Amino acid sequence: MGNIKCKIVSSLEKCFLDDDINKFKELKHISFLQNEKIAFQFIYEEFELGKEPTLATFSVKGDLKEHITIKQVVSVPSFMPASPKNSDDNYLRKSPGVYPDLLLPLHYDDRIRIVPGSVLSIWIEIDSKEAIKAGIHLLNFSIKDENGDILAESGLELECIGANLPSGGYQRTEWFHSDCLAEYYQVPMFSDEHWEIIENFIKTAVEHEINTIMMPVFTPPIDTYIGGERMTCQLVDISLNNGEYAFDYKNMDRWIEMCKLCGVSYFELPPLFTQWGAKAAPKIVATVDGELKQIFGWDTDALSREYENFLKQFIPSLLKQLKINNIENRCIFHISDEPDENGFEHYKRAGAIAKKYLNDAFIIDAVWNVEFYKRGMLSTPAVSIAEVETFLNAGAKDFWVYYCGGHTNDVTNRFVSMPSARTRILGVQMYIYDITGFLHWGYNFYHNRFSYDAINPYIDTAGEYFAPSGDMFLVYPGEDKKPLPSIRLKVLRDAFQDFKALKLCEKLCGREYVIGLIQQDLDYSLSFTEYPKSSDYLIELREKVNKAIQTALKKG
Repeated sequence: MGNIKCKIVSSLEKCFLDDDINKFKELKHISFLQNEKIAFQFIYEEFELGKEPTLATFSVKGDLKEHITIKQVVSVPSFMPASPKNSDDNYLRKSPGVYPDLLLPLHYDDRIRIVPGSVLSIWIEIDSKEAIKAGIHLLNFSIKDENGDILAESGLELECIGANLPSGGYQRTEWFHSDCLAEYYQVPMFSDEHWEIIENFIKTAVEHEINTIMMPVFTPPIDTYIGGERMTCQLVDISLNNGEYAFDYKNMDRWIEMCKLCGVSYFELPPLFTQWGAKAAPKIVATVDGELKQIFGWDTDALSREYENFLKQFIPSLLKQLKINNIENRCIFHISDEPDENGFEHYKRAGAIAKKYLNDAFIIDAVWNVEFYKRGMLSTPAVSIAEVETFLNAGAKDFWVYYCGGHTNDVTNRFVSMPSARTRILGVQMYIYDITGFLHWGYNFYHNRFSYDAINPYIDTAGEYFAPSGDMFLVYPGEDKKPLPSIRLKVLRDAFQDFKALKLCEKLCGREYVIGLIQQDLDYSLSFTEYPKSSDYLIELREKVNKAIQTALKKG
């Protein structure tokens, strides 16, 4: 077999180039449901250090070969993998360096690189699409030289359970930034080429259990410095004549139709007021007496008569158009993202203005401070994941959760420096607390802090020290106008597949039984701040859940 060592390991492992291949636990068996996407890794290392890097053929044998996609794991630079002064011990590494994250298709005519002294990883994914027969399947993977001789090989047993994950059951948004795509690809906003790119990125989101998409009816007032502007990204064409507004929804209608075709379930509207306290109106442009100009922005007080007059005309018109598109009950509205405790009264007054016209529309905002709930300003908050217990103690129910770059201690998050198990545990935690909504601000944010400048996500994964690498985006912009996935995108998909598997198991076996599986062998109650840190826990839990589903179905 030469000097190459290989093994199959879980998708929850992150293999650094300078790792020791012997430290990774070999994966021998994995089970999955018929409509589930599963992933694992083939890792390998050449030990003959004097050799030059070379290419080899990666071969797959087995009856599931046609269901497999293969990508190489690529390490990306991170100048800030963790908060320098505020991070716990549950990180893989904290020093600047290169971290495994980007998933690229194989090239070199579908061959793989052999680099002496480096542990490399191949990401293998199976998408069953309900076409795989229930039962045991065997796969074998090998590295071959130019003569077809095997240099290293490893196999895996897969068990397909004859059941399907249920659809729906939660709402998940990772904020979609259309302007970042126009900037990166250097295409005009809402040109045909831009629409093509947007659709590609939305398709990938939906394929990875993201079912809610931000719809920029006007430029979202998000992560923009006071007085600054992001590229105008406004689907609704507005005209103003003699104090009367008119609204053209053809671009919004196109967006809705595109999203429906992509499988989007819910539509999220941008915050109606600026971030961190609702102090100003968002950037809105309109044609005034034949001239396109900005009519609202940072210089417009959120509580001004002029802006309320606009909302008074715009919101009822918007709601009517959403109803025409048959999505009025699938929309999410925001007042202001992450209002701070210095703006209680301002947020309350701004919210009161909006609610006069939103009627019974669903409103949610991300908040840290429980006072926004206790004072009745927000009936359905998206709760900081570190403050869940505080909100529960205040009587909050049916709330969402969110995290961001500020959540660096104790709780789950998605930084490149964190173990994948820490990211994936989210699905189990949401199930335990019966939470059905998750919000994050960055599906594809390619800016620095406050959007002073655009960044190159392949070079700077931390946004010029904005947040630990991994917080700002889950996908990289590919050369073919399509997104390239990250390990984190895949792991979070698996977190929500776990959530759905637990829900299916509950339907068949009861909630108390499922909670018992989750708590089995734990001497504490699993929570958002205390949870198993190892990959083994999640792997074994899914095996137990899958087996319970299989047994229950056999019993009928």
